[in-house]
Amino acid sequence: MKKLAWLTLSGLFMLGGCGGAGPAPAVDRSTPVSKLSDQQRQDFCAWSTAKLGGENKEYDCNGQKFTINPVAECASSLKAVPAGCSATYGDIEDCAEAQSDDFCGGKWVTNAGCQKALACDMVSTM
Repeated sequence: MKKLAWLTLSGLFMLGGCGGAGPAPAVDRSTPVSKLSDQQRQDFCAWSTAKLGGENKEYDCNGQKFTINPVAECASSLKAVPAGCSATYGDIEDCAEAQSDDFCGGKWVTNAGCQKALACDMVSTM
């Protein structure tokens, strides 16, 4: 079984209609991910994890199993994003939304925000 890092790749987020995350945290969408405060990372991770069904939620995507990481692991992953990463908070928010709409279908992989996150190794399996 694969554990999913921040968001989670190919196998970071949830099947449509699941989760009760509410609105995304109020963070300036242009803020670089590497510049997010500890609280902003925590808030984003709590929200995105809820969007995907909660900590340790398991998905079986055509026989490939994935598990959503705990909020603390997500926040730690975001804290490690290098300063040179061009992804913004808006990018990762958009990616999380796309994943929650179509986790196993994989259409989110082509989302522009997910592409920026992928370029910074934020959306990956562990």
